[in-house]
Amino acid sequence: MSEGVSAAAKCKKAGQVRGTRVCTKVGKDLVWVAAPVATTTTTTLAPKGGGSGGAGGSSATTTTVAKSYASLTIGTKYSYTAAAVGQPFYCKALSGAGETKYGDWISGSVWYPARKPYWPSTTKITTGSFSAVVSGSNRILAGNGLPIGLGATVGNYPFNSSNELYSKYDPNSGSLSAYTISKTVPATPTANASPTCLPGGMLGITNTGVAFYGANDAVMRDAAAYEILDSCGGHPVKATGSYHYHSLFLAEYGRAYGNVWSCIDLGSAGAHGNLIGYANDGFGIYGPYGATGALLSTADLDECHGDTHSITWDGATVSLYHYHATADYPYTLSCFRGTPK
Repeated sequence: MSEGVSAAAKCKKAGQVRGTRVCTKVGKDLVWVAAPVATTTTTTLAPKGGGSGGAGGSSATTTTVAKSYASLTIGTKYSYTAAAVGQPFYCKALSGAGETKYGDWISGSVWYPARKPYWPSTTKITTGSFSAVVSGSNRILAGNGLPIGLGATVGNYPFNSSNELYSKYDPNSGSLSAYTISKTVPATPTANASPTCLPGGMLGITNTGVAFYGANDAVMRDAAAYEILDSCGGHPVKATGSYHYHSLFLAEYGRAYGNVWSCIDLGSAGAHGNLIGYANDGFGIYGPYGATGALLSTADLDECHGDTHSITWDGATVSLYHYHATADYPYTLSCFRGTPK
């Protein structure tokens, strides 16, 4: 498996989109380059009906995102029997409700992240907690499910029913609630020859204290494409209030590709992606830059969305399997390479 495909690698068809890169003619060659980003902005879906803001109401702030010309393919592949690149491998079908309405950010088999509205996010969480402590051969992950650091400003949940985002697209009335995260994983996990399937719910936790889930919603659709999320890409489970991510890329995606990220420090081009959290099997998940510092897409990784090469792990340089977050489906894990706890 490749450790990273150079952004200047040759491609075959002008206009083809691969993750966040577009096949473009440069001189006599067709090469992968970063997708162009427009400089204009557009105002989308100003909240109606007011509200007090904060955790109990909607913000009166208009949501503004930058326009981009790039699109992403909507993820439709998943399996209950086998792992494959770009195809999450679930232990069983997920259950629950999913949103059925969407706007012009979805067109056929693609979606446009910069067209998509995001829930206004001005609520500052001050009670989040998270720690990752090595004890002997184990790493103890503990927290209360609420974000800290860069991720601590979240959507103004619960959704106000007078807001267009609620009435037109996503009547998620969930409020953020603290819950106990307590997980003991191997400090230096072992990669298995055969992958392990994913459960519904938490696949791991970021170092900002937020759980990340699989790429699909409860009705097995591409959650990042269809669900209305806040500007960190998060939302709560309606029934429990458990705040979580389905993908870890910049929600206001059109501002920049591969450079500017919000809520999680994924790193930047030219260096390996930053460690941004831990999966349930103990392996780290890193930002979207590979061994050469090039921006990765799903096609650059193995069937579990990971790779093996030298990384910094607990202060030492070791060759170890690890996962990468990418901008394209399935975004984070598509199976476990280790043994989940």
